[in-house]
Amino acid sequence: MLFGVKYLIGALQGDLEKNYPIYDEGKKIYINTYALSLGVGVSEDVLNKINFQNPFDYQNKILKNISGLDIEVYTKQKEKINKETENVEKNGRKYTKLNKEEDAKIIYEIEVEETGNLYLYLVGKNITEIYLNVNNKPMMLKPVGDTNKMIYIGSFNKNDNVKVEIELKGDELTIDNELFYIENEDNLKKYYDILKNEQVDLREISGRKYEGKVNIKENDRYLLFTIPYDNGWTIKVDGEDAQKIEVMDTLMAVKIEEGYHDITLEFMPEGFNQGALISLLRNHYANYSFNF
Repeated sequence: MLFGVKYLIGALQGDLEKNYPIYDEGKKIYINTYALSLGVGVSEDVLNKINFQNPFDYQNKILKNISGLDIEVYTKQKEKINKETENVEKNGRKYTKLNKEEDAKIIYEIEVEETGNLYLYLVGKNITEIYLNVNNKPMMLKPVGDTNKMIYIGSFNKNDNVKVEIELKGDELTIDNELFYIENEDNLKKYYDILKNEQVDLREISGRKYEGKVNIKENDRYLLFTIPYDNGWTIKVDGEDAQKIEVMDTLMAVKIEEGYHDITLEFMPEGFNQGALISLLRNHYANYSFNF
């Protein structure tokens, strides 16, 4: 939502297709209806430091800081989780297959505490070396990252019973942490409805320049750009240079007041002008010979 991802391309995990309208069925392109502009007006709390605990709590804190709203999109499944193993010896955080000729599984039986989308977050080693079954049906896992993985389990109603099986591909698996979280899409939409009201209608002028307009509806606001902070960026508000601030350890923001504003972003890599001058001189004198 915050990074302006408008389309998802390729097969989606589990039953995620129902959450995204089809843009092109043949090419499996789906629309993200919650996609925002790369520039949005936000609360001054965007300046607050956020300590990372896990990706779910981190996202909750980001949304609270930038919107002024104080509700949870992700809630932890705290109870009603029964964990068992089959053909596995557990030693601390390491799981080792006992009989290498048979399947080895870690099994979670869950009574879902809230209606919503259920996710599993695994932290450990060889995390890609697993098969996943949900209610006895295989789930597709994308091989992204080998030390942690956020896995969509499915959409469920409160009090549904869900069986999640992690099957070892190899002989060993280390799990340092395992968390189940539930995503409340109604609360996510409440955040979206707030943030969509102060979007910059950015358009690309060139490969390095963007322009747009925004209507800021309150004073003491910040314009957040979900673009990595870099000294090469120049941001102008109504034609005047604005002082950019690094927020959330990686993104950019500028102070902005109530009303309609013209916004310009332009990127010039540090050293670009010097490099261009050196190249120009080198090309100019390439056909000359000098005697010393």
